[in-house]
Amino acid sequence: MLRVTSHPRTGTHLLMKLIHQNFATKCTAYHKLWDGHIPPFNKPGVKHVGVLREVAPTLVSMWHLRGRFGCNEKVSFAEFIRTPWYEIPGTSLTKAVFNGRTHTATTKTFKRAFWMTPPQTWLYIQKHILHSSLCCIDYSDMVSQPEECLDRIAKAAKQTRHTPFKPVKQTVGWTPVTKALLVVTDEDKALLREVQLRFDEFRSLPMPATIYTAKHYKWVRAWRDGFNPHRRRKKFVGVRKRKFRKE
Repeated sequence: MLRVTSHPRTGTHLLMKLIHQNFATKCTAYHKLWDGHIPPFNKPGVKHVGVLREVAPTLVSMWHLRGRFGCNEKVSFAEFIRTPWYEIPGTSLTKAVFNGRTHTATTKTFKRAFWMTPPQTWLYIQKHILHSSLCCIDYSDMVSQPEECLDRIAKAAKQTRHTPFKPVKQTVGWTPVTKALLVVTDEDKALLREVQLRFDEFRSLPMPATIYTAKHYKWVRAWRDGFNPHRRRKKFVGVRKRKFRKE
């Protein structure tokens, strides 16, 4: 069972659409191949395909849709990449285009799940994708060489894809209604370049076969849902009645 995991704005919908059109899946709609943006990504019995994209275009694309992620649209790009998610000023409703139709919706998943800044969050998620995915696809390769990427997925998952190749001809996923003026300073570029170099260095290291197990998956999910499995809970015994000594 193939599923796609990724950081937002990295080509998630494009890869899901390519897999849905060129592989035999039980999903009736392509977006049901999605398996989340927040680690862990290693559900037992699921073959995860990860999407990787450079930090600069990812966060620029995310900033253009910042209202979709619960951020105030007045937040500048410099403020966006330097502020922890939970401290970024929020918004209640925003408009965005999904598969050609305008929707009024917002999600606060990232603002609730991460205490890191967007670049740190990108690095954290990309590392998890690199470790827990059966196969990782770079966004640039997926756009320029989609057939080769699907062949890699088929080889890694030991599945056969449909022939001939069916390309994605329409725009899929979320797009902003209008793009705001983007200002990226040299300091912003230096910050993002440093984060990208840290990931490239991490990616060049030899990777183990897997570092996560089904037990670890349940453990991390418990942490994410607010339960600490290491904390020993005291058994509730009710209110004790005070005893007075007879004189």
